[in-house]
Amino acid sequence: MKNELEKENSLLLKKAGDKFPEFNMINNKFVHVSLDDLISRGPVLIVYVRGVWCTDCLSTLKQLKASINTLSAMGVRVAVITCDLPKYTAQMADKLNAGFMILSDVGCKLAKELGIACKIPVETVESYMDFDIDLTLYHGNFNFELPMANVYVVNSDKTIVYDEITIAKNVLKDNAVLVSYASN
Repeated sequence: MKNELEKENSLLLKKAGDKFPEFNMINNKFVHVSLDDLISRGPVLIVYVRGVWCTDCLSTLKQLKASINTLSAMGVRVAVITCDLPKYTAQMADKLNAGFMILSDVGCKLAKELGIACKIPVETVESYMDFDIDLTLYHGNFNFELPMANVYVVNSDKTIVYDEITIAKNVLKDNAVLVSYASN
């Protein structure tokens, strides 16, 4: 799936060395947050997840929560981004008692700019519905797009210094690696 995504979005796919696109999103506390806000005090770890309904994503965020003190001590800010509407990012933050902000990329706009948005086949949408996962409810539209699980480290000049697209359950493979990229 990763190779298909890279082939399909090869001109769009942002990776290490590229500038991270500007954005302004609403966080889990219903406050607008921009990329400039995030990098104003140093590097930022950005973790893209599918949504509050995704059990694999919740597992990843629990691991992230366990690392938040280490990351904060290194001066790394953390932001999680999902294409869910702000009311669901607030629910996700409450459910996790997260020590990081969760941003709402409504319409997967930033995910498209990053080249990580994927159109979901009708069969998959129907399968999700069998599990009471209604993307139209969570996303507020009928686009049926999801971001690939992804991790970025962005430095203070908005350059991506680390990126990893993964479909694995655990996108935070090695926190030590992430911290080393963020602290450089």
